[in-house]
Amino acid sequence: MSEEKQERPPIVSIKMVPAGVELVIAALRKLPHEQVDGLVQEIAGQYGYQMQQLQAAAEKAKADAVKGQEQKNLVKQVAAPAAPAKKATKKAVKK
Repeated sequence: MSEEKQERPPIVSIKMVPAGVELVIAALRKLPHEQVDGLVQEIAGQYGYQMQQLQAAAEKAKADAVKGQEQKNLVKQVAAPAAPAKKATKKAVKK
């Protein structure tokens, strides 16, 4: 007996705003559980993973921006010309 290879369906990627994904999940949950549970779990899992990735990327970008600003401020401090020193003057004291 030869085992037939079970072909998997192709994977597609749909770009959607978070509110759209939540709406799709809510709509699918209104359908019979037996028909949509796997799909709901897959969409919810991908959605959660991608939101975590976006949040991590945003936090890294913010940290990089703060670090970049700190470096710019340091460069400005180092590159700024020193203020000329005030000359000490002696006033003649009359006796």
